[in-house]
Amino acid sequence: PTSFFAMGAGASAMPEMLKMIPEDQMEEAVKQIPPEAIDLMKKMVAAAEEHQAKEAEAKGASKESKDSSKAYESIKKIGNSDEASQMKRAIFIWDEERAKEALKELCKDKVPEKVNGAMLVMDQVEWADPADEKKWPDALMFCAWDWFSDQANTDVPFVPPEKAKENCAYLWDEKTTDAWLEKIGMKAVGKKGKDLIDDCGRNEAFSDMDEADKVLEKLKELSIIFMKDIVRAS
Repeated sequence: PTSFFAMGAGASAMPEMLKMIPEDQMEEAVKQIPPEAIDLMKKMVAAAEEHQAKEAEAKGASKESKDSSKAYESIKKIGNSDEASQMKRAIFIWDEERAKEALKELCKDKVPEKVNGAMLVMDQVEWADPADEKKWPDALMFCAWDWFSDQANTDVPFVPPEKAKENCAYLWDEKTTDAWLEKIGMKAVGKKGKDLIDDCGRNEAFSDMDEADKVLEKLKELSIIFMKDIVRAS
């Protein structure tokens, strides 16, 4: 089966292939590259730079949270969490019992001894099995995005404290949404945040599927950042 964490052999071999071209032959070699290959290489470089930036950010965030002396306690209530709809996967308000119950699907018989939702969001869990620690980022992304996207269409959406509102995309107006799109290198489309979270609304705003997919991936990342904002604001 394909691993989510292993790099393909072709990717790891690429730097070695480039080293095989002597510097005095480089100029002649680049003259033979067709225009379509140059466009492809530009996309590959952009994707590689974005991937490396994500890895650096993730490592920095992980180190910051694990090195922090603050142990996050279970959050009982924040914002309108006691009134909001669709809060089943709102990990940040899981107490210890709820967190352990949910983790049984992931960890089987090796559920962490001390855990709650805030600790899961902030990567402060001491996992009993290293393999479970590797599974958690995908599980967090699934839950965070599922909850985040539900909030865009629910009757009573979760409203965070003021200091945690910056990345609450489902409450963004058109101006805020366009400012975020420009920040990630995309064109302004004059839509609300919840319109971009919705699959149909996003595909309507971006006829280019690559652009629509990029916005989707950025929104998924934002759903986790938003959860971290909520925990920090508690």
